[in-house]
Amino acid sequence: MFANPLGKAKGFLLHKMHKRINPCSSEVNPVCQPVSCKTSTSRSGKCTILEGKCVCVADYAQQHSEEGHQDSQHHGYGMPSTDPCSENLNPMCVPTTCTTASGLLGKCSQVGRKCICVVARDRKKGLSQKQPYNSQEQRPRSYDPCSDIINPMCKPTSCLLPSGVEGRCMLVNDRCVCGEFEHGGQQEQEEQHPQINQHNKRYDTCESQLNPRCSPVRCITILGRRGVCSLVNGLCRCIEK
Repeated sequence: MFANPLGKAKGFLLHKMHKRINPCSSEVNPVCQPVSCKTSTSRSGKCTILEGKCVCVADYAQQHSEEGHQDSQHHGYGMPSTDPCSENLNPMCVPTTCTTASGLLGKCSQVGRKCICVVARDRKKGLSQKQPYNSQEQRPRSYDPCSDIINPMCKPTSCLLPSGVEGRCMLVNDRCVCGEFEHGGQQEQEEQHPQINQHNKRYDTCESQLNPRCSPVRCITILGRRGVCSLVNGLCRCIEK
């Protein structure tokens, strides 16, 4: 008997169409039922909701890879990886929230051929909001003893006022700034001449280099009157009080 060539062609076309169908797509599986599927690496898995999307996640029951080695994504016998950037949990490398090896908050990102946890960066500053050090220089980003990075609890740490007089970190209007404290004759001298240093040279205590955070320190206005540094239209100016 002769084989039916039309039957073979029909079976071949059905096979090709079946291979192209994604069982986890919204058209085929709108409610994301845990049906069998193949991951991007051709591993057997089940459709699973991950980060709001229905994707194919490798089956945890597979304890050994095709090469005969134990699956690197498992920790022991049948224990799946808890790494949100692993191939099992995140085969599409969706930018899921994760924790880096140094304990910083990050997002899963594709680096080369691997999906790893990369430090989350601030769009405005380009740095991690929780990263205390510059990753390139490995040095603190701030040397201000009253800054949120070095002194988040605003402890009364010794600091220097823009006038060069020793002060203490203290809360002023919910901000941790370097303020004055009882310091004997030095404080009296500062009250008399808030803008004169030990060399009798006058300077602006509201200048950005001396007062980058525009702390409310005493100053002298352009009219020669006493005032306090304050933000005016985004600029630090001496305002009479």
